[in-house]
Amino acid sequence: MKKIVFLAFFLVLIVGCTSIIIRKSPTEIGTEKESSPLEPEIIAENQKSCATDTDCACGKNKLTEECFYGNKNYVDVSKQCPDFCTGIAGFFEIKCVEKECRQMKRESSAECSIDSDCVQNSCCHSKGCVPKEKSPNCEGMMCTLECAPGTLDCGGYCQCSAGKCSAVLS
Repeated sequence: MKKIVFLAFFLVLIVGCTSIIIRKSPTEIGTEKESSPLEPEIIAENQKSCATDTDCACGKNKLTEECFYGNKNYVDVSKQCPDFCTGIAGFFEIKCVEKECRQMKRESSAECSIDSDCVQNSCCHSKGCVPKEKSPNCEGMMCTLECAPGTLDCGGYCQCSAGKCSAVLS
């Protein structure tokens, strides 16, 4: 009985060692290829390195298929992740900062964010709207009380639409 247990143990040991030793077929020996820059051994920091903003991109990571921003060589821009890349409201952009691609808050070019940010562009019978900072000085100005057609008089108002002030005429 001891001989059978010993023989079984010996066979398991040989089979186990054989599978560890034989990793390549004879035709594969000496055919190692150089590692590509997109293989997983790449350090994550290298995937985000950049010299200028044009070196950065956002989309799916070519290695992991996950939403990713970093060096354009590691990003598949044909597979976009809009909410990840720009944010739900589009307030983010990818920039090269201190030699690293980073997601930054976009510099706002919007005139307004809510309707109350907008005012009439003239003191009397306005036909358009501007941001509050550009409101006209109407001190000492007197206007007629008529409802002029095609103006903001009598029911028209200013609104903020897509970051721009616009008039809704009565």
